[in-house]
Amino acid sequence: MGYHYPINVSSRRDLITELIKDGGWKRDDGKRVVQKVLAHCCRGNCLWTVREVSLDGKIMDTFVHLDLMVVHGGEWGYKPMSEECGPSYYTCPKSYIEKAGPTTSPNAIEWRKQVLAN
Repeated sequence: MGYHYPINVSSRRDLITELIKDGGWKRDDGKRVVQKVLAHCCRGNCLWTVREVSLDGKIMDTFVHLDLMVVHGGEWGYKPMSEECGPSYYTCPKSYIEKAGPTTSPNAIEWRKQVLAN
């Protein structure tokens, strides 16, 4: 997966503001999906978030997410990675793992162990 460069983002602050917005959409079956950012922080160019996804008001998942931010030619972009990808970055606050709750993903479990060890 490559990097995304949003339109109308001219600074790191603008990018962070864009990435931590809550969002939602309707599926083809008419059900409403909502994604909320419960917590966020930056460690260098790693934007760590805890995200909650609900379907028609019922919480379906809560997980840790990383947006790796970059600047190229004066334009800010990001590469999104869920903990299920097992990102090779371990600066996530340990408290975010607790906020996210349990996971069954083998990659996420191994990644969480690495975060806690660092």
